[in-house]
Amino acid sequence: MINGAAKAIEFYKNAFGARKLGVASLPDGKILHARVKIGDSIVMTSDEFPGSETTSPPSVGSSIVTLHIYSKNVDKL
Repeated sequence: MINGAAKAIEFYKNAFGARKLGVASLPDGKILHARVKIGDSIVMTSDEFPGSETTSPPSVGSSIVTLHIYSKNVDKL
């Protein structure tokens, strides 16, 4: 869950060579569900929606997730 999931996906593509596997979005562009592949791992994300039980880290005040991505050829970024 993130505010700005589309921007996050673009970052993942540019920084880590992520490939989009699938994106379900609304007409206004908000992402309901997206899957990207980084190396042999799949990362799922979506935008935050009012009324949902799941919220983004800024709404909670912190993050409960730490994500470590090991990448080859980091010097090419």
